[in-house]
Amino acid sequence: YFLFAFAEEYGWRRFLLPHLLTTFSPLAASTILGTIWALWHIIDYLRLPLPLWTGLFTTMLLISIAQSIIYTYLFLHSHNRLWPIALAHAASNTGAAIVTLDPYNPELAIIDLFIRGLTAVLFLLLAYLYTNSLPISAQSVTIQKN
Repeated sequence: YFLFAFAEEYGWRRFLLPHLLTTFSPLAASTILGTIWALWHIIDYLRLPLPLWTGLFTTMLLISIAQSIIYTYLFLHSHNRLWPIALAHAASNTGAAIVTLDPYNPELAIIDLFIRGLTAVLFLLLAYLYTNSLPISAQSVTIQKN
């Protein structure tokens, strides 16, 4: 899971996020990125019956935005390092996979999303404990251009 998470986060945080931050605040950029991230995964839900996939996708959208805010915070406050974000992303994927064993089973999909949300909250708590604050403002970060 780590290599896939690292590859995905390379695209989101190393490529897209710096472009978004030239125009938007970190919070707005994270919200946009989280929405795109959820749309990236919409194919995972299209195989489910319509009422189920729309509800699950809406939940995935909210969790993706929340995780994106947390991952952006971690990225910007770790001097643009990808490994903490890839680790958080892989932990979310691994935790959900271990608990549900089949995230595409409609009966288990909501548990999968719950675990992902719980993992995001856990990493937010760890970030808060580590930094003793959660400022997400343009003044508190520096973007390194590649």
